[in-house]
Amino acid sequence: MWRPLLAGAWRLVGTHFRWIAGAATLVGVAIALLSQRQALVHFDWRLAPASFVGAIALFALAPFVQAFSFWLALRFIAVPARIEEAVLLWMRSFLLRYAPSGALAIVIRIRERARLQASSEEIWAVTGYENLAALCAGAFVAVGAFAAAGAWPPLARSRSPQLRSRWPSPLVQRSSAGSARGSSSGGASRCRRSSADGCCSSSSR
Repeated sequence: MWRPLLAGAWRLVGTHFRWIAGAATLVGVAIALLSQRQALVHFDWRLAPASFVGAIALFALAPFVQAFSFWLALRFIAVPARIEEAVLLWMRSFLLRYAPSGALAIVIRIRERARLQASSEEIWAVTGYENLAALCAGAFVAVGAFAAAGAWPPLARSRSPQLRSRWPSPLVQRSSAGSARGSSSGGASRCRRSSADGCCSSSSR
């Protein structure tokens, strides 16, 4: 009973996929804007032209780098995809990430897999490699940023006391020194208060 209905619904979605995907993307963007309407109202919209143009250039560069990485991953698993087709498909799936749940980003890749001469299994595999590469890149950048700042990541500090004791970071050293100075100054102030109280009690007697 349910199988013919699901098959008919799937054919309907396949026939009108572009319209459904576009509408879902618009709905997702509208929901995001409505949920942040207070932040949008109170945001300072005054722009510095140079910074604004630089931000646009950097934001535009990142998708092209990711699309190129998608093509490299396809070539890595021996899929003979042309770079222009891979970039075009990645850009379309990137736009569909804003649709609710983000599932349409995977659907369009599988639906348009013939453009890349790839199978469904290869699309799933390259999507997994893509997410793994993004995760590893983010981890390396985060650790590098902590190292440049002279600090250990919070997880490394809490989970690796032996590592921390062998290679203490300058930030931890500065924090320990600050705590020691605070303790010594607190002790000195308590001693001064105790001496003052002793002198006052002696004079009163």
